[in-house]
Amino acid sequence: MKQLSLFCLFTLAILHSFAQQTYTVTDKSPALADGLEMGYTIKNTAEKAVGDKGEFSRYAIRFYVKNISAQEKIIVIKQGLGSLVNSSDELVQFNCLNATGARFTTKSAILRAEPYNEVRDKRTVLAGYSIKAGQTITTDAVVIVPLHQQPNMQAVYLAKSLQPIASAVIGTQETNPRGTIRQVFPTSAFKRIRNTLSNTYLNLETGSIRCSTVQTDWPSAQWRVAMLPGSGYYTFTNRLKANYVAIVGIDLGMSRTLNNRSSWILEPTQDVNLFRIKNAETGEFVCVIAGQVTISSLMGKNDNSIWVFE
Repeated sequence: MKQLSLFCLFTLAILHSFAQQTYTVTDKSPALADGLEMGYTIKNTAEKAVGDKGEFSRYAIRFYVKNISAQEKIIVIKQGLGSLVNSSDELVQFNCLNATGARFTTKSAILRAEPYNEVRDKRTVLAGYSIKAGQTITTDAVVIVPLHQQPNMQAVYLAKSLQPIASAVIGTQETNPRGTIRQVFPTSAFKRIRNTLSNTYLNLETGSIRCSTVQTDWPSAQWRVAMLPGSGYYTFTNRLKANYVAIVGIDLGMSRTLNNRSSWILEPTQDVNLFRIKNAETGEFVCVIAGQVTISSLMGKNDNSIWVFE
C-alpha cells in the first residue's frame, strides 16, 4: 500500500510538471508562451531593515503579461459537472524564489484574464476569460530579498487552454445553420470605420463619438470589431477606451455595459465590403445626418447608413 501511495504521488508530480510550464525571467528577459509575453519591471529599489534580522533589498515590481500576437485569445468556460471542467481566469503566476515575505511583502503574484461576455437569448452571460491583441495586464507588488541580491523570479504559465477567438477576413461570408448568409468580421483587429456617403470616420477625438475627417495615426479613430460567440452580434470598442459603442438614452454614445444596446448586427449590402450597422435591441441604424453621426430607424436603406471597415 505504501509503495502504491508513493507511486501515485510520483505520478501526480509528473503530471503536474507537464501541466505547467515554468520559465526563469528577469527584468530584462521576459518569457514567451502562446503569444503571451510574461515579465516584470522594477519600479524602484531600496535597502530596508527588517526587525533584528538586518538589512534587506526591497524591490517595488510591476508584473505584466502582454498579448503580442495579432489575435484576441480566450479561455472558454467549459460546460459540465465537476472541477475538472471548470475554467480558470489565471494566465501566469510569478514566484520570487528568494523573497522572504517579511513586512507585508509578497513572494508571488498572479495575473488574470478579463471576463469575456456574450449575449445569449437577450441575456449577457460569462463565456470565458480573454486578453485582447496588444493588451497588457499588470499588477504591482513589493518583494524583499537578501541584501544586494536581485529577485530570483520564476514565471509559471497557467493558461494551457488559451486559444485564439475564431476570426475571418473582412468581406468573406459564411452560411449559418439556418441557411442565410451573413458577413464575418475579425474579432481582434483595429479598424477605421468610414461612412461611404460623407467620407468621414467614426472617432472619439473630442471625447464623444462623432464622424469627421481624421489623421491616419489617430488611436481615437481605431475600433476593435469583436464578435460575441454564438450570437451573431458584434461590439465596437475604441483603441483609447474600453467602453462599447451603444445606444445611450435616445442617441449614439459610449457605455461600459455589455447588453443588447451595445451589441450590433452587421447587415451585408450588395457590395461584400460594405455594411449597415444595426442595433440588436432597437433595430436602429448608425448613420450620418447633416454631418452628425446618429441613429435612425428610417435611414436603413439610404447611403448615409453604409459603412466600410478599413
